[in-house]
Amino acid sequence: MDLRELSQTLARGGHVVDLCAALLRYCSEEHDDLRARLWERTTQRRHAAVCADAAEALASIGSLGTAELDAPFTLTETISEATGRALALLVGDAVSAHAVATALDEHAHASFFGRYDGVATRLRTGDPFPVPWPRGAPDLFGPHLTAHPDRQDDRVDHTEHLRLLADDHGFYVVFDGRVRLPEPSAGRLIAALIPDAPIPVDDGFTWRTDAEARRFGDVTPRDPEAQWKRIEEGLARADRAGAWAVVMPELSITEELAPRIQAWVASAKHVALIAAGSYHATCGGVRRNVAPVFARDGRARRHAKVYPFERGGLIEDIRPGRLIQIWATRRWSFAVVVCRDLLSTRVVPLLEDLRVRFLLAPSFSPRTAEMEAFARYLAVRAQGAVVAANTPHNEGDAVAWCAQPLVGGLEVAARRDEGGMHLILFALGAPGRIVALGSGPNLSEPKRE
Repeated sequence: MDLRELSQTLARGGHVVDLCAALLRYCSEEHDDLRARLWERTTQRRHAAVCADAAEALASIGSLGTAELDAPFTLTETISEATGRALALLVGDAVSAHAVATALDEHAHASFFGRYDGVATRLRTGDPFPVPWPRGAPDLFGPHLTAHPDRQDDRVDHTEHLRLLADDHGFYVVFDGRVRLPEPSAGRLIAALIPDAPIPVDDGFTWRTDAEARRFGDVTPRDPEAQWKRIEEGLARADRAGAWAVVMPELSITEELAPRIQAWVASAKHVALIAAGSYHATCGGVRRNVAPVFARDGRARRHAKVYPFERGGLIEDIRPGRLIQIWATRRWSFAVVVCRDLLSTRVVPLLEDLRVRFLLAPSFSPRTAEMEAFARYLAVRAQGAVVAANTPHNEGDAVAWCAQPLVGGLEVAARRDEGGMHLILFALGAPGRIVALGSGPNLSEPKRE
């Protein structure tokens, strides 16, 4: 888009997301020069002046930032042709385009999410998407945050509440606004539920091996009914403890057990969201590693694993998933990845760009240090939380970890004793405040420390 096309687009008016996105695309095409110029004091002063002029042009149609407290207020969703022409006259280069986009963001950001609320929107490279509640991290994690993303991000082709997807990395990216769930906040609990932790791990699971094809698959618990009893007990304990969300390990359930978890969450008192591990299944004629997500709003969600596991020279017999979904509200967003997805050089940058607030990661790995490091990275970059539940393979293996954007914000819970069920509770905004780790029938109720 050149400057003439941008001016014509603005002069026609239209939805605020479309106009702001057009301005940001122009900034993107001039990105490196714009980034250098915005470091100059004289340019910063001109940017502020244009932003003020744009705010004045927008003031006549009512603004959350300018309306009197006792005046009626209506969200600005569309800009008239007259207002659009006034904004177009202010744009003469990338600096002024960015200033007008900033003014639009400050004026109308409260209506940005309306375009995405209640629908699932396919995003391609260059498409706009809203950032839910970018200043909400203190309410979610308390005041002692690490550096904010905007202090680490030197890209200048976005505003505070609206970004352009930098690269879809070959995935189908869906921003799904069909979420109606209780909101997370500081102090909320997220539970990692590991229904079984046998050593060696082969004692608890069966699988199919094809040495000639160098594949393994159809991993499943040896005794699904006993597994369900442990899951049901763990979910009940998590609910009594007041957990808001639960994450379970990869391959800890079967396709037949999934509906039971969905039915359970419908009557839960506190648990609103369950990343219910995963299972191997045939979907559309191909084998997948499917991670179902069940929630109190009754909507069934799922993620297909992207990055197959390798073990003993064999590779997991699944077709890698190509869909990355972000489920969002105006105030928070979440996504699910499975185990090695958290190491993918395509998935991790995409999640960072999308500013996912909560990432739930079912895992089944003997080595977790790298995944823990990526969890910490994403927590800081997106000012969010990453919570994983893992089936251990050896003594002392991690069974869960939680990364938060706080000093000392990476907690790793290791296997403490033999077999049985493990339940670990992490508190948002308070690393180490709550720990409940145990096994078998003698697992104690969670205690605050």
